[in-house]
Amino acid sequence: MFKLIKYEIKTISKEFLIILGVIVLLNIALMTRIHVWSNDAIVGLSFLILFGASVAAFIYNIITFTRDLKQDTGYLIFSIPKSGYSILGAKLISSLIVMILVSIVGGIMMFLVGVVALGNFDAFLSAFTDLKNVTNLDIFKFSLVLIADAIIGILLYVQLLLFIYFAVSISRAIMNKRKFSGLVAFLIFIVTNLIVGKVYQLICEAFPKTINPYVTIYGDSYLNSTTASDPSILLMPVDIAGGIFYIIIMIGLFIGIGYILEKKIDL
Repeated sequence: MFKLIKYEIKTISKEFLIILGVIVLLNIALMTRIHVWSNDAIVGLSFLILFGASVAAFIYNIITFTRDLKQDTGYLIFSIPKSGYSILGAKLISSLIVMILVSIVGGIMMFLVGVVALGNFDAFLSAFTDLKNVTNLDIFKFSLVLIADAIIGILLYVQLLLFIYFAVSISRAIMNKRKFSGLVAFLIFIVTNLIVGKVYQLICEAFPKTINPYVTIYGDSYLNSTTASDPSILLMPVDIAGGIFYIIIMIGLFIGIGYILEKKIDL
C-alpha cells in the first residue's frame, strides 16, 4: 500500500507543486498591495486563493482517477499484482494528502498575509485571550472539538470522492471508453446522490437522535450556563442513525469500486 501511495503522489507531484507554488506566489503578490488595497479586500482575496486551490486540487484528484481508467496511464498501476481495493485505497489516501497539504499551505499563507504582514499579530493574540475570558473556553476541550470537526470533514470529503469514483467506475465498465461516457458518469453520480440523500432524510426523520461532539466534550451543564457560546458555530450536530447509514454506504461504495476495478474493467 505504501508503495502505491508513493507512486500516486509521484505521479501527480508536478501538478501538485504547481498548485502550491500558485498559492504562495499569489499571496506574496497580495502582500505588495498592503496600504494600497483595503485590509478586508486583501484577506478576502487570500481566502479566495485558498478556496480556488482546494477546488483545483479536488478537480485534479478526479481527473487523475478518470484518466487512469480511460487512458494509457492506467496500464502500469492496474497491471501490478495488487487488488482493486489496494489501488482504490492508495488513490483515496493520496487525494487526502494532497488536499490536506493544500489546506495547510493555504492556511499558513492566509495567516502570514492577514496577521503578520498586516501587523495584526497583537490583535490576533488578544482575540484568543478575549475569547477565553468571555466564554470560559477550555483550550484543550476546544481542540478536541476541532479535531472532531476535522475528522468529520475528512469523512465528508472521502464520501464525495467515493460517490464520484463509483460513478466513473460504473460508466467505464458499461461504456468501455465509448462516447458520452462522461455524461453517463455524471448522471450516475446525480441519481446515486439523490437516492442516498432521500434515504438519509427518511432515516433522520424516523430516528431524529443527534450527537454533537461539542456537547459530548463540554456536557449539557456547560451549555446551560450563561457564558456558554453557541455550539452550532463550532460543529454541526450529526444524526446518529444517518451517520451510521452513510458509513455503511461508504464501506459499500469502497467494496463496489474495488470489485469493479479488479474484475470488471479491461484496459
